[in-house]
Amino acid sequence: PAGPAARLPRPVAQPPPAEAPAPQASVSNPAEPVIRPTPDELAALAVRKAAAAPPERVATVEATEEPSPPEPEPMEAEEAPLEELMATPEPRVPERATTTTTTEEADTAKTPSARCERVRSALRHMWGGYREKAWGADEIAPITGGRSDAWGKVGMTILDTMDTLWLAGLRKEFNEGQTWVEGLRLTKLPGPARTSFFEMIIRGLGGLLSAYSLSGRPIFLDKAREMGDHLLMGFPGHTVKKLNHAWPVSYIDVHNPADVEVTPSFHMNYVALADIGSNVLEFTHLSRMTGDQKYAAAANETMYKLMALGDRTRAHLLPRHIAPQSESSADPGASVGAEADSYFEYLIKHYHQSGDIRYLESWKAAMSQLQSRLLRVSPSGFTYIALDTHRTDQMDHLTCFA
Repeated sequence: PAGPAARLPRPVAQPPPAEAPAPQASVSNPAEPVIRPTPDELAALAVRKAAAAPPERVATVEATEEPSPPEPEPMEAEEAPLEELMATPEPRVPERATTTTTTEEADTAKTPSARCERVRSALRHMWGGYREKAWGADEIAPITGGRSDAWGKVGMTILDTMDTLWLAGLRKEFNEGQTWVEGLRLTKLPGPARTSFFEMIIRGLGGLLSAYSLSGRPIFLDKAREMGDHLLMGFPGHTVKKLNHAWPVSYIDVHNPADVEVTPSFHMNYVALADIGSNVLEFTHLSRMTGDQKYAAAANETMYKLMALGDRTRAHLLPRHIAPQSESSADPGASVGAEADSYFEYLIKHYHQSGDIRYLESWKAAMSQLQSRLLRVSPSGFTYIALDTHRTDQMDHLTCFA
């Protein structure tokens, strides 16, 4: 599965004092273009910062109380968040780099404020087209404007875009999305709405938690709690029906959480490591915001079992395919690409979120084995991480999440 979550922007060097000569950047390839964070990366940064805050910095409430977060201070101008994030020195564009940007477009994007406005313009275009053609649908076909509800019939585009709208200062659009969220009902629908458990957590639940963390508006936490209660029923010991499964289910209908699939029909003999091991950040954050530890407990139990599997087999670089009904692997092939990537990402991020040393130790052990089993150098001298332990001459782009 290719989830959208969690790519952090690369840090950009701050400018030197005015009286000192500007030092040359130290890079391994001076001809490589400077990469700017995308709007999605900026959005992901906000929820990850909120989720990764040390426990002592996050105020929790008793389970019987409703949290009363302070409303965020109003911004001086609509563009404040993006300007602050993008007000960095102008990058030196390598001479060999080419671009299709017209002179007129380049002239309008020379300042951080102008670049931010171009981002907002793109967001308004996307939001306006979606609102006109497919409002409330999970996604819109970008060319035809057609509707699709393949992601659980929860208006996934809205949930997944709210934090980006807030960061961009688009309060009108954000408020439109909030109005829709207020009317979202997670009750049984006439037809099936089963979708990926993994995607619903990182995009649906993560989107609601991010919107709450940024805006402080209680409606988003209320909906996150409701969705979290339904998703909790996908964990072993929480399902409505008695099922033989050692790990969270692969598919769930969040409107009718009794409707689940332990494994999808297209791979009945295994569950993907990323699918079952990418929920502890969101569920821990939900526990912190609500004061109810049941969410974090369920997610941590799964992660402890996975880490124990690595300890028992001495394969901390866990196989990407895990046996559905037992705490064992279904395939010895290891990877940090598709089907495995975000498990390793969540190990190190949850250590920063919780301080639990077990996560750090498991991540370090996995990265040590990655270097010995997957790190390769091409004939032309480029270092890369192999796709998996079977196909060592390829690299998967999803490797970046690990």
